[in-house]
Amino acid sequence: FRSFMGITCLLQISTREKDYLIDTLSLRHILYKLNEVFTKPSILKIFHSAECDIEWLQRDLGVYVVNMFDTYQAAKVLSYTKLGLSYLLKNFCNIVSDKTFQLFDWRTRPLPESAKNYARSDTHYLIYIYEMMNNELISRAGGHKNLLNVVYQRSTETCKRIYHKPLLTDDSYMTLYRKSKRLFDSRQLYALKEIYKWRDSVAREEDESPGYILSNHMMMQICQTLPREMQGILACCNPIPPLVRQHLITLHNIVLKAKDQPLIMPLVEESAKPSSQFSASRDFDIEAKISTYIHDNSGLEFRDDYPTLLGQLHEVEGHEELV
Repeated sequence: FRSFMGITCLLQISTREKDYLIDTLSLRHILYKLNEVFTKPSILKIFHSAECDIEWLQRDLGVYVVNMFDTYQAAKVLSYTKLGLSYLLKNFCNIVSDKTFQLFDWRTRPLPESAKNYARSDTHYLIYIYEMMNNELISRAGGHKNLLNVVYQRSTETCKRIYHKPLLTDDSYMTLYRKSKRLFDSRQLYALKEIYKWRDSVAREEDESPGYILSNHMMMQICQTLPREMQGILACCNPIPPLVRQHLITLHNIVLKAKDQPLIMPLVEESAKPSSQFSASRDFDIEAKISTYIHDNSGLEFRDDYPTLLGQLHEVEGHEELV
């Protein structure tokens, strides 16, 4: 979260018996061995909102996932009013998430105990939450597994995601716009295009992630409301990102220029319809060399004398579980 390309700083794994915090910064060169567990079909892996996790595991560790249950997808199928992990923790475990660590720099070493406890809570309760949601999915379907199968199908599609290096193009902002399912007029779209470019430029210059510079939600809110005053821009951000405050004049000028654009009411464009395979604005770095991929292990030394990272797994109901 605190670098432009991002880097996996910590990996949390829980079984029924233990929680593990793995320092992926120091152990990165050997964590490809986790594929032995993560790609084993007989071991169920439980994630929450796994789309980014799947791609980051590929990018940083060369790790892939087979047989996964995504509690986020289960929450969608069950039509929960909220889909976040914090809601599931409160709903099923009466646990209130500590939001103070959402912007924590996980590169910090050594990690303070409070950060370790927060990291453990991300996975510690997932097996129990999975069991409760699994039962509810079957109950809602009258004892059948059709709803459960939908969750597994969607989770499998998530596992098929492939990491692609992010590239900025003239219409990169349209991917975010289409996903938002909002209808912007020409002034709002102008603001989105320019603020999106500004965010990307500052993120690269400061080596920070775009989400740290300005979250998608906050950016869409600014572009939708187009506040006339600088204070209105800050009102769209809670909490206010440090670099938004630092570049407030630049953002204000973008908004004012957007308000001067000719007004054209929103139209539903043909290209906004979902593609059967890829988004129209998906770009691929065809210059990338295979030799630079993290999961190219051809130059690595393979050894079998490293200590076990996970400890013993426990078989439950015909398969093993790992979160």
